[in-house]
Amino acid sequence: MRSREGVQVRCAGAAFPARFLSLLTLAAFQASAQDLSPQEIFRRVAPSVVIVEVWEADKPDKTILSGSGIVIPSSEKDITAVVTNCHVVDKAPYGAVTLTAGETRGLGWIAGKDSARDLCIIHALFYDVDAKGVPLKRSDGEPAYRKLTAVQIGSSQWLEVGDPVYAVGAPQGLEMSLSNGLVSGFREYKSSEYIQTTAPISSGSSGGGLFDAQGRLVGITTLYHKDGQALNFAVPAELITSVPKARNTPTTANDSNTETSAVREAADSAAAAAAAAATAQAAAEAVAAAVAEAEAEADPAPSHGNRHGRTTDRWWTFYRSGKREIAFDLETVNKTGTSVTVWERTKFVTPQRSTSGETYVEEVARSTYYCGSRKHSSDQFTWRDANGEVVYSRTLEIWEIERLDVMPETVGEAMYEAACNP
Repeated sequence: MRSREGVQVRCAGAAFPARFLSLLTLAAFQASAQDLSPQEIFRRVAPSVVIVEVWEADKPDKTILSGSGIVIPSSEKDITAVVTNCHVVDKAPYGAVTLTAGETRGLGWIAGKDSARDLCIIHALFYDVDAKGVPLKRSDGEPAYRKLTAVQIGSSQWLEVGDPVYAVGAPQGLEMSLSNGLVSGFREYKSSEYIQTTAPISSGSSGGGLFDAQGRLVGITTLYHKDGQALNFAVPAELITSVPKARNTPTTANDSNTETSAVREAADSAAAAAAAAATAQAAAEAVAAAVAEAEAEADPAPSHGNRHGRTTDRWWTFYRSGKREIAFDLETVNKTGTSVTVWERTKFVTPQRSTSGETYVEEVARSTYYCGSRKHSSDQFTWRDANGEVVYSRTLEIWEIERLDVMPETVGEAMYEAACNP
């Protein structure tokens, strides 16, 4: 989409050894890891895969949507943490859902949400039962809960195109389904990162896990292109840690929060799933009322300030040469984890001509810089002529977006440094 012409850029000398050592450490770790067979991977991760169900408001016996979820590590006593896609739980009445793991059922609520990346964290209580399904009690008479086994979380940074991966979820409600494939690319779409894979993903698989050859969670299966072949996508697992906490949610099973109390009451009952869901609905209604009250009392949102402190103008010009001027829109800088997304503007001294014949002097593009891996990608761009008129504009499809290396001593490196080290 754009050329990156050479320019001398000074880099911090001390940064090289640290990156070099981290690469050596990663290489040594990967070399020591032994690939597992598909059967071994399935046996390892299956206990951590759950079905997430959303029921219709006022009709707790009617499921309107189901997806998959993956149990992730949690330091909270009694609480099982599950990651899934937000589009699976967005329609949950007041954020309350039911979860199923084999013969075990639990009740959960949305505890974290990142809609932009379609990642939601569910906190759930699974009550411990005996062989007959009767809930067990602790010595103090309180319900006994059990935490489900969590997966080991890996990173998409460990993956390369061509690596084998395995998707485990509940497509069409079919619990514990395994599919395999290869990593076919890394894409950027609407400011979100994706792993492209040939491992099949279908309806109901949303929120399931994408695992590497060592059984580590490297992605959350999110979407597929119905008109394409083997065009399936997962959100990188390392983004799970950056999901912001949802407001007005309990943090432990001993909280006095109304929602947790209601969930505990449900866990203390051996009633059928519909009765449990009804309890969750009543609890969720109380939570919704608390959220509404808190929002009514909240202060107005603060106005956007100058995040980088460079200038009062929203466009910060950080690079000039005899050929071009490049600026970032400070009002659109969005940092999540190690990634920075920003709209960037390039003004050319002489008119540019595209391969299809358009002539333009300005390009505005939305780009993401991956500060941990020295890569970048762009998913939208617009060209304007000398009169400011748009001559061409396009949003790339997810499979068209490439994650490219930042080359040393180029304009691209200047832009990378401006985004990652402002």
